[in-house]
Parts: sequence; C-alpha cells; structure tokens
Amino acid sequence: MTKKLFYDNIYLKEFSANIIHCETKDEFSHIVLDQTAFYPQGNEQPSDIGKIGELLVSYVYEKDNKIYHVVDQPPSQNQNLKCRINWETRFDHMQQHLGQHILSACFEELFDAPTINLHLNKNFNSIDVRIDQFSQAQAQRVEYFANQIIFNNFHVKQYYPSVKQVEIMPLRKVPFVQKNIRIVEIDQFDFSPCYGIHPSHTGEVGIIKIRKLEQNKDYTRIEFVCGNRALKDYYWKNQIIHKISNLLSVPEEDIFIHVEKIIKDYYLQKKEHL
Repeated sequence: MTKKLFYDNIYLKEFSANIIHCETKDEFSHIVLDQTAFYPQGNEQPSDIGKIGELLVSYVYEKDNKIYHVVDQPPSQNQNLKCRINWETRFDHMQQHLGQHILSACFEELFDAPTINLHLNKNFNSIDVRIDQFSQAQAQRVEYFANQIIFNNFHVKQYYPSVKQVEIMPLRKVPFVQKNIRIVEIDQFDFSPCYGIHPSHTGEVGIIKIRKLEQNKDYTRIEFVCGNRALKDYYWKNQIIHKISNLLSVPEEDIFIHVEKIIKDYYLQKKEHL
C-alpha cells in the first residue's frame, strides 16, 4: 500500500520516495512508490503530473491500494528519488473541484436543486442540476451567491468523522462507502463526502464564472470555470470584444445592437434580391 501524502498535506509540492514496484505496459513504465504526493485520477478529479527524478509523470491511477505513476522511460535508480508535483496543474484541479462543491451547494441552497452529475475536464467543467427551465437571471443569482462564498474566504476542512458523527451531518449527498468516510466541509455551509483534494480556504478558488446553460428534459447542464481558468476565459473574450469594437468603430457597450442591425440588414437585402 502506498502512503498518500496528498491527504496529509495538500500543499506538498516536493518529496522523496523509493520505488517498490515497476512494470511495463504499452511502452510506458508504471511505477509504484512507497509514498506519494501525486493525486491519482478519481472522484472526477484528474490526476497530477510532474517528475520522479528526471522521469516525466504523465498520468497517475490507483489500483488494489497501489498508486501507479505512468512515466516516459524505465527508472535507472530505485532509492531516494526526488519527486516534484506540477503545482500549476494541481492547483488548477483543486480550484475547479472546490468551485464545483460551492456551486452545487448554492444550487441546493437557493433552488433545492441537487447535482446529479459532474464533469471536471481539461478546459471547462460542468454539473448537471435537477432543475428545468432555468433562466439566465437565476444563473446570475447562483453565480453571485457562489462568489460571495469565495470572497468571504471560509475555511475548508477535510476529515474522517465517526459513523455517529456522519449520521447527524446535513450531507449534500449520500456517501458511496460505509466506512472511512471523508468529509469536505465548507465552514458549516456545506458538508460533502469526497475523496478529492481542495484548497483550505474558499478564497483560493478566486472566482466562479458560469459560461453556458444547456436545457435538457430532466435537468440543466451548467458549464463553468474557476480561478485561473476564469481569468483566461475573461482575457480572450475581452480581446474579441475590443477587436469587434475597433472593427465597427462603436463603443463596446453598443456592440450587440450594431451587430444585430448588420445581420438584420443583411437578411433584408438578401430577401430583396431573391
């Protein structure tokens, strides 16, 4: 069994470890360490990447209580290896995951709408919420509430309570295990069983931005981004708005009206020439 350092210290970026097992699959080496701070793929959270010595770790997964690190070549030594987490990637994953907890909790608080599915992807995230006919105005309300949770910088606790303690907790969802239940608590606001890793304060999420709503028969899919992803999302959209504003020689706040008029005039002229 590999010791999971990422639960002891979610901010651990570097550590030393020994290789206790190595096997080759599909031309890649799958390494098991005696201890690791690399978080494996699971709980809808992508795995960490980084280095073990000079070996590039591209993927990490858990099987039979062992954590396998997929590296680009066989190791040349087995003892006292210096390991480094790619912190930019890790922190991004933690921002998105805690952001999802906050957003899901806000949907339940405001609209009694549970999250039935979640997807934490490389570029964008989404949750499926059991609510139909959800409006942009309602989405803005949820988004505002979620960001107030972030701005208040609430403490995020991650712990293993007793069975009796779990029974009286206002859990947002039912645990999928019966023992060793791990709870992620946002300072009395949200209690969720989860084995992912998250920042210790909500302020580290930075900001949550809802990008898109997709209505389905029994639920609404909410696409969102958090933290640095939200900053990048704002950057490229702001650039586009600037370019369109300059192209049309109109103020940014009037862009939509002018583009709408251009499209209407185009279809009117097209109709006249038929």
